[in-house]
Amino acid sequence: DDDEEEDEGDGPLLGKTKIGHLSQKEVEEKSVSDQIAYWHDTLLPIEVDLITELDGQNLFFIHAESLIYDTAIGGTIDFDSDMQFLRLTFAIEQALSRIKGASGTFRLVFFDCCKSLFSAMQRDVLWTYRQA
Repeated sequence: DDDEEEDEGDGPLLGKTKIGHLSQKEVEEKSVSDQIAYWHDTLLPIEVDLITELDGQNLFFIHAESLIYDTAIGGTIDFDSDMQFLRLTFAIEQALSRIKGASGTFRLVFFDCCKSLFSAMQRDVLWTYRQA
C-alpha cells in the first residue's frame, strides 16, 4: 500500500514510502536539500492556502498588529528608510484586497497589549500608525 509508513530503504526519507503528499518515488533520486526545495515548490501560496483551508466560506480573523509589523518590517516596503504612512497603508490594503479577491471573509482584530511589543522593538511609530 502506498500509505505504509515502513520500508526497507534507509535513504534520507528515513524508510517512509510517503512524506506528506509526496511519494518516495518522486524524491528518492534527489538530495535532501533538493527534496525540501521540491516539497516547497508543491505548496500553495500562504494566502491561497488560508482561504482553501477555510473553504472560502468561513470567517477568519487577522491580527492587525502582525499585519502592520510584517508589512513594515518584513520587506514588503522599505519603511525604515522611508517612513511614509501612505505607502504602508497602500501595501496593507493590497494584502487585504488579495485576500478578499480570493473570496476570503475576514475581520481585523486589534490587541492593545501589543503596545509594549512595539515599544520593546523601538517601533513606536508603528503603534502611532495603528492608532490612527
